[in-house]
Amino acid sequence: MPTWADRRRVFERVAASLRPGGRFAWNALAFDHHVAARFDGTRQQEPVPHTTRFAVGDNRIDIVLDDGATSSSWWATKNEWLGLIDVAGLELEALYGGFDGEPFTEDSREYVFVTRRPGP
Repeated sequence: MPTWADRRRVFERVAASLRPGGRFAWNALAFDHHVAARFDGTRQQEPVPHTTRFAVGDNRIDIVLDDGATSSSWWATKNEWLGLIDVAGLELEALYGGFDGEPFTEDSREYVFVTRRPGP
């Protein structure tokens, strides 16, 4: 989702659709500047020929195929995710560093958030 307004709308709609006590969980990759520095502007063959471009100022990754077709993804920081949880009226139940329930640390490259709508 490219904008804060897009993200906020999604989170507000998810929160509104949950029953009290209902949970919402998702994962997201954490931005890794080492990965960005290694792959930015480089052409790769697998899984299909493409070039990866990082637009750090827009929190965006573009994957550009050789024919010009582009797929874009946007990342968010931990604090941006926490802000979305807050404005949607959800509560953070857990934050993990991966799907195996490993603790989230400063070295984690993934966020796994578990939130809940307040209530019984």
